[in-house]
Order: sequence, then structure tokens, then C-alpha cells
Amino acid sequence: MKRFGVPLIAGLTLFIFVFANTVALRLLLLAILLVMAIVHYARERPPLPSFIWIFFGLCLFALSSMWWSVDPAMTLKEVKNEFIYTFLAFFSFYVLAKRDDVLVAGLTGFALAAITMVGLVLGGYIAENMWLYRNYQGGVGNYSTFVIAAVPILMYLIWRVGGVWQRAILVLVLVGLLVAGFWTLNRALWPALLVESLVAAALLASRLPKKYVLGGAAVALVVGGFVWVKSVEVRTGGLQIEEMVLSDPRMPLWDVAEDAIDERPLLGVGFGRGAFGKAYGDRPGSRGDHAHNLFLNRAVQLGLVGLALTVALLGSVGKALWRTFRSHPGEAVSWLAAAGLVYLVGLLAKNMTDDFFIREVSLLFWAIMGLILGAARRRSAVEATPNP
Repeated sequence: MKRFGVPLIAGLTLFIFVFANTVALRLLLLAILLVMAIVHYARERPPLPSFIWIFFGLCLFALSSMWWSVDPAMTLKEVKNEFIYTFLAFFSFYVLAKRDDVLVAGLTGFALAAITMVGLVLGGYIAENMWLYRNYQGGVGNYSTFVIAAVPILMYLIWRVGGVWQRAILVLVLVGLLVAGFWTLNRALWPALLVESLVAAALLASRLPKKYVLGGAAVALVVGGFVWVKSVEVRTGGLQIEEMVLSDPRMPLWDVAEDAIDERPLLGVGFGRGAFGKAYGDRPGSRGDHAHNLFLNRAVQLGLVGLALTVALLGSVGKALWRTFRSHPGEAVSWLAAAGLVYLVGLLAKNMTDDFFIREVSLLFWAIMGLILGAARRRSAVEATPNP
């Protein structure tokens, strides 16, 4: 039981991180996994990635914003959700991913979550012919952001699994996720997937014959572009892309966000996704509780200082993934890092017109980054060990 305990908890934790409305269970599993990680860390004390110091700096700055926040209680709660829990998730998976069975269990948990997600969405549509917001798949924004993670990870698994039936199941799951993604009518999903396709093509072109890569990228662009246009037409009742952009309520909303940044450029109004709405919700053009852009939100909340730290953090994560991809050509960990890099860029593209980098989305992101970079650390340690 001791041998299988850590992989089992790791797989269950990554499985639960995918779903909404699972706060108590996800925190319980994270606490158990954290204890296991601390025990392992105490034995070996592996070095953490250097970008952790940027993470800590951003966390402390966000916490200090309680002093000038429009809602200090909200800020404290959001720091706990978006920094404390996410760091514990990253730390746990990073430390434990040195074990092959933990990496396999984590990816298996993610694949099973994707299968379950397809079942939930299809079941909801069959039962009520509508998106069931009350279910564990969450709203259309959360689900479409999950698809951004699922596409590169499932593509990696399709390449790695050995059996024909396993590959066929994963392909069907991937198709099901994309079909359900169309049903969300989320306009940001397909451009983000197109960005992922371009990044994936660029990475693949460095290792595979370019004619096949370019052909696949061209097909993805044509099909993805067509689906994007059709989803816009269905959502808006026939509006063209140009009309949709010009009539989008985000335009005046972003003007309000820019004015807010001009008013408090260095420190912002306090950390928390709802800070924008609390401070500027009564301004003409404002709507909702946030600015519908990840970086605008961060600049409104924490000013240009917080924005710079956020860009530095995400850029450092991308650099670590890129270094792993370049350092281990031809190995599985290299392609896993490529999947992580595609996921990172796709997530950023998805959140240019919204901000779903919170709660289960951020937990899942940091858990996957910990899993990938922890596996890369293990591989680097093996290479650094001198032959007897």
C-alpha cells in the first residue's frame, strides 16, 4: 500500500483539480499530497526552480495590497486561493514527480478527468439540451479554458500510450471535448486553439519533417478558423467578425480599465478578481467584477509593479519549459515540456479577452507545471549522476 499510496493520491488530486464545486475534496487531497511531498523533500531537499522567488515576491506584494485594497477581506481570501494553494500544488507535484509512477498517475488522472468531463457535458445535453452550469464541469468559461489544457496534454498521451485501443479512446475524448467546446459558443476558445496549433507546429518543425508539420498546421488553421466563424455566427445570430468586434462590450470596459490604471499606476486598488468591480463598477462602460483580460486585471489590482512581476513569473515558467524541451531532444520529457509550453501560450491567449486564471484553473495549471518540471528535474539529475 505504501508503494502505491503516493501515485494514487497524486492521480486523484489532479483528477479533482479539473472540476468545479469540489473545494472541500480538492483541499483534502492537496493536504494529503502535501504531507507526502514534505516527507520526500525533507529526505532529499531538491532545489526549487528559480522562478519560485518571483512567485513569492508577487504573493507578498499581493498580500501587502491589503493595506490599500478596496476590500481587504477579499484580498486576503484571494491571496489564499490564488497563491497559497497554487504554490502548495506546484510544490507537491514538483517534488513528487521525481518518481515515474507519480508522473504516470498524474497524467492518468488528467486523462480520466477528460473522459469524465466529456460524459458530464454530453449527459447534460442529452438530458436537458442545455449547458448545466450547476454541474461539476463549471460554466462555459471554465470548461473552454480546460479544453486549452486538455488538447496538448491529450495529444502527448496519444503519442505516448502503446495500445491501439487506448489511443482510439483518447482520440474520441479529444474530439468530444472539441465538439462540446463548440457548444459553449465561447468566442475566445478557437483563436486560442489556433495559437496553440501555431506554437505546436513551430516546436514540431524543429524535430520532424517540415512538410508534414506545415501540412498539419494548415489543416488545423483552416478547420479551426471555419469552426470559429461558425461559432460566432451561431452565438450572434449571423453577425460578421468585424461587427462582433465593434459591438463587443469589452471595448468600453477596457477603456475603463485603462483609466483605472492611469489613476493608480503603481499599486492598483488591491488584489482580487472582484476588485475592479468594487472600485469602478459604477463607471459608464463597466460591467461585471473584472476587466476581462488577465493582464489588465493584474494591472488594475496591483498596478504596473504587479503586472511586471506577473509577466516575469509566467515568462520564467515558459523559459523553464523551453529549456527542458531543448535540453532533452527525442525524449518523452522533452515532448511533455512542449505540451506544457503549448498549454501556457494557449492559456494566455484564451485570457486576453477574459480572466479565468483562478480557482480550479490556476490550481490545475500549477499542478501540471509542477508535474512537468519535476519530471524534468529528475531527468536532469539522472544525466548529472556520474557513471560508476
